[in-house]
Amino acid sequence: MTGTTLDSFDYVPRKVLDYLSQQLRVNGPELTSLRAIYRRQMTLFLHQRWACEHAGLSWPNAADIAQVVEALVAGSAVTLDRSRLARQAREELFARRCLIPRERDIEDWVRQAIHMIELEDRRRLNEAIPASVRESWLPRLLCEASPGPMTVLEWIRRPSCKRSKKTLNEEMSKLQGIRALSPPESLEGIPAQRLRGYGCGDEDRSEFVRLPSRGARWKSLHC
Repeated sequence: MTGTTLDSFDYVPRKVLDYLSQQLRVNGPELTSLRAIYRRQMTLFLHQRWACEHAGLSWPNAADIAQVVEALVAGSAVTLDRSRLARQAREELFARRCLIPRERDIEDWVRQAIHMIELEDRRRLNEAIPASVRESWLPRLLCEASPGPMTVLEWIRRPSCKRSKKTLNEEMSKLQGIRALSPPESLEGIPAQRLRGYGCGDEDRSEFVRLPSRGARWKSLHC
């Protein structure tokens, strides 16, 4: 019912059994649970294998997995949201006539794709910005803002308040503070959608990619 084999023992809706009976032109079973229908585990296994072969489905091999990861990397221009990339991975598997594996495997592929993307973006950021400029960011961002108690980074990331002249002046001050950090005029190869994603500041990212993510945020705000 979810793109995978019926290997659970949950209740099977009667409408599903009726539909399958009509398609196969056989009498539908009266029992509506897999535990009752398949008392022998081997019978369940053989029927699942026959159904997969009949539908032309198979478990993904190394080539299929490589194609899925490549598709996830290509789709990163739109989003780095893990749930959306996981859905894209399932769609790629279905297009390749592959069975949907366990959720842990898909999550591993998504993490692999995101790691590859972030490493490449880190390389582009290092090429665009001199090391001396990058090394000056952290102490300047972690110093206390005026008025405290908060760091400059926390102050820049703080959401705007209601519309007012005071709020406008504060946002202009943030923009001037960002420009004082000497952000790059452009970051070739990193789509604007991904820059905005970095700007959201996912807290579960590793420290290795967190700093370039902040740099991407500065570029996004500067534009």
